[in-house]
Amino acid sequence: MKFGIELGSSGMRDMVKLSQAAEQAGFNSLWIADHVPAYMWRDPFITMTAIGLNTEQIRLGCGVANPYSRHVAITGVAFASMAELLGERLVLGIGAGGTLPLRPLDIKMWNKPVAAVRESVQVFRQLFDGTPVDFRGEVIPFVNTRLFGKCSIPIHIGTRGPALSRLAGEIADGIILNPPLAALPAYLEKVREGLRESGRSKIEVIEFVPVGVSDRGKVEGLRATVAILVPTTPRWALEMVGEVESAAKVSEMIKSDRPRAAQLVPEHMVRSFAISGTARSCVEQIEAVQSDVDELVALYLPSTTEMFEMISTFQRDIIPSF
Repeated sequence: MKFGIELGSSGMRDMVKLSQAAEQAGFNSLWIADHVPAYMWRDPFITMTAIGLNTEQIRLGCGVANPYSRHVAITGVAFASMAELLGERLVLGIGAGGTLPLRPLDIKMWNKPVAAVRESVQVFRQLFDGTPVDFRGEVIPFVNTRLFGKCSIPIHIGTRGPALSRLAGEIADGIILNPPLAALPAYLEKVREGLRESGRSKIEVIEFVPVGVSDRGKVEGLRATVAILVPTTPRWALEMVGEVESAAKVSEMIKSDRPRAAQLVPEHMVRSFAISGTARSCVEQIEAVQSDVDELVALYLPSTTEMFEMISTFQRDIIPSF
């Protein structure tokens, strides 16, 4: 089991310091969300570049970009430019987008999401191969241009839906998931369907999970993180964990008031989406998903000070257990 960490919406200098601490602590990867232009979120590609120039080898992932708020050709050029500078340390996560990046731009969710993500992967593959791209898809147009060179960048599909999980198994190098923990096997079955369709045997499975480690369980701090995940979690997954009614209230409130939406997240919903408790308890919860997951990425969005504390706790109590 490998471990990563998502750095949230801290300031740029703080994220560089957090990334250096995470690399020293033994984390395998760092992830930056593409939630711009939502309040407080920094540009992911500039952040990844700053981190890459101040770390040695830790893997850098975007979790995840989307084909609506930014044309995939622009995303592709940004990644190729980073690869030229930083080498083969990058992972490009692509998904259908969520409320944070799309709502401020008044972009309707979602315009043919499966086609959009499939076409995104196709365009990225051609771009990174260094060949001319003349692409006219259902969603994505791209007229006869090419990159300045060739690069090797794995493409992962990020999703909380069954159709894109199947697509990831069919065409992607990996999948980025963060469903309710009890729903994980259902998502992985969809991945296996896609693998069988493509004749492949495996892709990398990365599970993003809100994590709070302390004697008190960090439940309060996890509410804000869980609130962000709820609106784009499918109803069938919420039904599996009995969270439909609570999720509807959170989803409605987050449209206008994120702090209040976090307050509406009940403790049982935190337990459905997150790993929390003492270090020993968290290790046991991680062990329960270890056989299905290649890398677990810890999400935790409160203060920078608390994130430094979590990195230290992982270094001392979690990572050495695996």
